Amino acid sequence: MLPDSPQPAIDELLVKFLLGEASKEEASEAGNWIAASPENQRYFAEFKVIWESSRELAERSTVNVEAAWERMKGKIEEREKRGTEEKTGEIEKEGKSLLRRMGIQWRRAAAILVVVLAGMISWLIYRQWIYADQIEIASTNDSRKEALPDGSVITMNKGTSVRYPARFSGNKRTVELKGEAFFDVKPDSRKPFEVTVNELKITVLGTSFNIRESDTATVIIVETGLVRVSDGEQVIELAKGEKTTIRKNNRTWLKDNQSDKLYQYYRTRSFNCDNTPLWKLVEVLNEAYDTNIVISNPAIKNTPITTVFEDQPLEEILSIIGQTLDITITRKDDIIYVQ
Repeated sequence: MLPDSPQPAIDELLVKFLLGEASKEEASEAGNWIAASPENQRYFAEFKVIWESSRELAERSTVNVEAAWERMKGKIEEREKRGTEEKTGEIEKEGKSLLRRMGIQWRRAAAILVVVLAGMISWLIYRQWIYADQIEIASTNDSRKEALPDGSVITMNKGTSVRYPARFSGNKRTVELKGEAFFDVKPDSRKPFEVTVNELKITVLGTSFNIRESDTATVIIVETGLVRVSDGEQVIELAKGEKTTIRKNNRTWLKDNQSDKLYQYYRTRSFNCDNTPLWKLVEVLNEAYDTNIVISNPAIKNTPITTVFEDQPLEEILSIIGQTLDITITRKDDIIYVQ
């Protein structure tokens, strides 16, 4: 189940997970969905609080919990179809009607169900209203490509998340980034495109650029157009083929030419080296293939390599590197040594 699965299906999976009735595969899916983004984690925390409160009430009655959930799920799905303007009062009205139809022995149980159901629906409506204008998407173990509301396209590296409005309004288009992503921005002179990352603001009108964020630094590389980077106190502008590395707590901002296209690997599926030092290629291979390659001979660390690897297996790439640079590559346990 993907992070952008329909919400009713996700809710049902989470309930199974909380009840301990999820299969091994479903439990894994639930865990992956929760971990996919901060938004999912907040959703689960809120969902868990409401569900546990509902369980406490339900345990005091003779209501069948599974049957109650099925009825509640039906109401949620009905609300999804009708839109978020559904009012909690309608749910309570249905509950009162249910009380009249049921026998005396079930009235107490039905009353509890009405409270639980109304509370859950109220929370879902309130939550959807709060977050209705914000969308958060995340990539997990692979890159992900998405179109933004204005027609701009973003390609995210694995482990990346972005947040943006469901509809850009006002005089700018703002996106929040955590991780690494490539932006191909649709030109609009009336609404500059702005990316916020690590307390920085990257502003453009129409261009394409790559941003890589980490705990220690932010790297911006411009492919086309012009990009302005600011932290509110200082500004640097980057043109096509230029990059800057802004380290935290470092007030000196410098720009340099981007000499190779190796940074594009996660969206092009190729490793494009142009006089690239070996250490840099190894660093990217470790990230792309989730492996541990170590250069054990410092003398070859900066050896340049010029070649292109097109979506090839790691073993094949290592073999070509060894033959091209006339170096030895060995494997011991989970570590690959280059020497």
